[in-house]
This record gives sequence, structure tokens and C-alpha cells, in this order.
Amino acid sequence: MDNFADASGYADLFSRVENHAELQTAFRENRTRVMQPGDRMADWSESGLDMDAVLAAAPGGVTDNVYRQDRADDLVFQSSRQFGDLFGADYKIYLVIGDAGSFTASHGDPSFGLIRVGDGLWLETLSVNSAIGNARCSGSGAKALRLHTRRPYDSLTKLEKSTLAAYTAAARDNESEVCSVGEAVGDNRYRSRYFLPDGRRLPVFDARSGRLSIVPRADVRQAITGSL
Repeated sequence: MDNFADASGYADLFSRVENHAELQTAFRENRTRVMQPGDRMADWSESGLDMDAVLAAAPGGVTDNVYRQDRADDLVFQSSRQFGDLFGADYKIYLVIGDAGSFTASHGDPSFGLIRVGDGLWLETLSVNSAIGNARCSGSGAKALRLHTRRPYDSLTKLEKSTLAAYTAAARDNESEVCSVGEAVGDNRYRSRYFLPDGRRLPVFDARSGRLSIVPRADVRQAITGSL
């Protein structure tokens, strides 16, 4: 990822990711590894929780709540509503994948993710789901991607630039379909179990899965402002 440390700005970094053959090759090889399927599980799509229904049943529903996922050092929020309204005027938006209307258009069953890359540096993804029983399925990458940042590019560390490049490359790698169902593992604690649409398990995805909890949507705003 060191090739991105000397990019002249955000637009230059995103352009380099799109046109970086070595990086694309690396992610294709990684996809082959993580998509290696395990055994086929009977009734897989009925065996777990419909996580959309779980969130809708919480007090305040999808309007007032989101999922929070803590995964290693990552902080990720998930919602069927886009997160753009939570950012203040000090944030600038860079569209990376998709067009200007991608995050406001109607998409049927959308899923938005908000990933903290660094202080004042957030990536927002859009995926569009299809349903198989209780499972939700979508491409392994993103239909749309945008960056919310309140920092000049020159203030980013080398690690933040590399992380930004890695997430962007992963979002562009959208050639596989992945399905997931939920499983309760405690009080307001869930995990996702991952499958191919034919019911074969994805053990590497399962191993990387963080724990989910339902939190108020206001927590996202607090995380953005640094008060959480």
C-alpha cells in the first residue's frame, strides 16, 4: 500500500486505487481465499435471525436505531438509512463509487455502512440486498461509496492513507454474492453467519465477523464529533 503515501490528494488516491493493477490482483487473490466455501447447510436461510426485523422491532425501530459493529480496531455502523445527515458543515464529501444520487435514490432494500478510517475520516458504503428466507444477500463490494472528511489530505498519516486505499479497493471488488443471517450471542449481542446463496458456509467471513449491538442513531453523531 506504500504506493499511495505520496498521492497529491484524495482524488488522486482514489484514481490510483482504481487503476492500480497490482492492488486489484492482490484483492482478486484475497477474494479467492476468503470465498473458499465450507459445507452446505440445510435450511441455512431459515436457521438464523432476520437482522432487519430485529432492528425494526427495537423501540424506535430503524428510525432511531442502528447496528454498531466492533471488529478488531474498526468501528462500523449499519443502517437501512444513509448517514449523510449526521455530518456537519465542516465535513467535505468525496464521491468514490456511484453517482451523485446514489445515496438518496430509492433502492428497494438498501444497507448503508459507516466505517471510521481515522479521526474525522469516515467511509460510507451502499449495498442493495435481496432476501432468501431470513438471509440478506448482496455483492461482496459496494454499489456506491463516498468519503466524509473534515481533514486536509496532507494531515493524514501514512497508515490512514493506506487504510483508505485498502477499503476503497475492497469496495470495488464486487464480483461475488454473499448472504448472512444473524445469531443472538447475548443480551443485545449478535453475530452474523455467512453463506453463499446455495447454502455453503463461508468460514473465513465467519471468523472475521465482529459482534453487533443495537445502539441509538444519536450514537453515530457522537462518534462523528468525537464525543462518544
